[in-house]
Amino acid sequence: MKIPRYLVIALALTGASLLVSEFLFPEQDVIQPAQPLTPRQAVKSAGTPTARLTAQEGFSDLFPVPERLQVKPALRDSVPVPERPAAPQFPFNVAGGWWKGGQRIIIITDGTVDRLLCRECSTEGAVRPGKAITPEWQLNEIAADHLTVEWLPQKLLERIELGDLKSEPTR
Repeated sequence: MKIPRYLVIALALTGASLLVSEFLFPEQDVIQPAQPLTPRQAVKSAGTPTARLTAQEGFSDLFPVPERLQVKPALRDSVPVPERPAAPQFPFNVAGGWWKGGQRIIIITDGTVDRLLCRECSTEGAVRPGKAITPEWQLNEIAADHLTVEWLPQKLLERIELGDLKSEPTR
């Protein structure tokens, strides 16, 4: 096998630089570690993984964790603040709607019960803004593109998008 000329030159230069650095520079310039640790000594040192390899023991942390990302131990005396529960998912889905006399009537369903929602229609049994849909949910607003309902136990509002029911269909 024939070696290309540029590789022969590169190998010769590498070998020459190795010989020059080995014989011309004294060995005292090489930095020696202060006290190398055996694996057993490293395990016996401090308990946390980041404390095991510190600069005191002759090692440096190549990937330090910023202080703002370090986990701080929780205070034992502090009382946890109870979080306010989030509103459960609205039990109904928008099933459809129709327009009657310029008024939009929206149908919501949970799969078994259908309810009609409208602003000011004369449809019997329709839920209007300010009235309860279920004992826990109240209809607050019927806007052009969404419904606003309130979960009564915690007074939390939820917005339900109407999708294609935004405007009266054209014929």
